[in-house]
Amino acid sequence: MSEYTMGAVEMRFAEIIWEHEPVSSGELVKLCEQELNWKKSTTYTVLRRLCQKGIFISENGVVTSLLSKQMFQARQSEEIIEESFAGSLPDFVAAFTSRKKLSKKLEVPPYVIFQDPSLEAMATIYPVTLDELQKVPERRNAMVKSSVN
Repeated sequence: MSEYTMGAVEMRFAEIIWEHEPVSSGELVKLCEQELNWKKSTTYTVLRRLCQKGIFISENGVVTSLLSKQMFQARQSEEIIEESFAGSLPDFVAAFTSRKKLSKKLEVPPYVIFQDPSLEAMATIYPVTLDELQKVPERRNAMVKSSVN
């Protein structure tokens, strides 16, 4: 299973953490009870799973992120391109001019892939290198920067 894949419920849980971090584990349990109607055990089970994926950390009763929401989304995008198109951004753009079809196929929200202005610019500029990709208007900076690492 993908390291950067979350279902809708896990994503909502992650958003709660990102919105409130640093958050005490007790406060997280209360937030999840209010917003997700979860029991304490469910909160800790899902937290443990996302900590094992390296997205969050729980130390001394405080939960924080190891990856920001933006960095998580950037890595999710990179993983999609790598797994589906052997890492070829041009192949990705050529094969899918509509991000909605791809988002349904991969079961991720459309914003994880690209926004319309980025797709239009990439179809025109046809970037092959990282330098060329950085020239694309409206690009997702986090995705470009994280691909350097």
